Amino acid sequence: MLLQATRHNVVLDSGDRFVINFEGHDSYLTYRIHQQTLDLYCAYVPELSRGNGHACSLISHAFQYAVLNGLRVKASCLAVKAYLKINPEWNYILAF
Repeated sequence: MLLQATRHNVVLDSGDRFVINFEGHDSYLTYRIHQQTLDLYCAYVPELSRGNGHACSLISHAFQYAVLNGLRVKASCLAVKAYLKINPEWNYILAF
């Protein structure tokens, strides 16, 4: 179990998702690892938590996790694809 503070949010790695709990509500980014590729396939932020940067914190954490663990990233989630348009510096780690 990994805890990391990102943008004032604590990110918990539960083994198949990165989670931020904010005021009792979980925002998460689900993933699976296959053949050295971290597939980020579903992001969810509850309506009450939107606008707090949780999705960006989760995605940023996931990319840092990939770098630290020698993984490539597959962006299967629309939120991750949108994040990459704003943060193209992460394109070098993408799996195609």
